[in-house]
Amino acid sequence: MSFQPALEAATEALDAELDPKWNIKVGIPFHSIVNSLTFAKVTLLQLGGFKTRILETSPQFPAHPAYTDPTLMGNIIRDLKDNGKLGDPDKATHMLFHKLANDPEPSLRVAVGPDSNSAIKNKLKRVEADITKYESWSDDLY
Repeated sequence: MSFQPALEAATEALDAELDPKWNIKVGIPFHSIVNSLTFAKVTLLQLGGFKTRILETSPQFPAHPAYTDPTLMGNIIRDLKDNGKLGDPDKATHMLFHKLANDPEPSLRVAVGPDSNSAIKNKLKRVEADITKYESWSDDLY
């Protein structure tokens, strides 16, 4: 979904612009149970695959022969579903409600699900390799 990278970029940009010393809380104001105005810190939840009704009710089609690479996202999701490796959404909700909601200093980014953690770590390895490959190009630019 194209809105996810855009939302992530906008959130990261806002987070980078706010000096913590300013004590500005980033978020949407909402009324808490005690009816006082509260602000929530923005956190990007980077969700892995979870067993939801949409996966149970969506029609499943075999992969097109041109798309058999197991590293493609559609094949990763198909493998997670076929091998019963999808996370339990109730457990994830419980964890977020009891742990993240009570974290006084939540991180900008929280990976939720073992496959999400490994996917993000793999992406970071690819980004680091790209940066390292061309790092010397910037040496004489001062």
